[in-house]
Amino acid sequence: MSTMPEMVLDHAASPSNRGTMESPSAVGMANLGGQPPEVIVYLHVSGDTVLRATFEAHGCGYTIACCSVLTEMIEGKSVELCGTLTPAAILAVLGEIPAHRQFCAALAVQALRDAVAKLEKRAN
Repeated sequence: MSTMPEMVLDHAASPSNRGTMESPSAVGMANLGGQPPEVIVYLHVSGDTVLRATFEAHGCGYTIACCSVLTEMIEGKSVELCGTLTPAAILAVLGEIPAHRQFCAALAVQALRDAVAKLEKRAN
């Protein structure tokens, strides 16, 4: 029997928006110094709105669940709002996550912020 919260199990087993994206507006990456887990976030943006977000994650079920929730949270939102998303917001959706796995949400947000930074750099 798993000790993962139900929401984590659901997202880990059937993640939303998992996969690469053809011709993304920006790609963000995050990892632990070249070690797993590794997260890649793809954004398709029109104007200042994220129309589509997908991810690839190489890691545990918690990493996959955090990325899945992240993509659901940002689609249809402004790029500016995406830049303010916190790991705590993802964890609030997923429920009780063990302290030693909460870094998975931070990794997902780090990849998102990397993509947002690339969008902002391109706009300037």
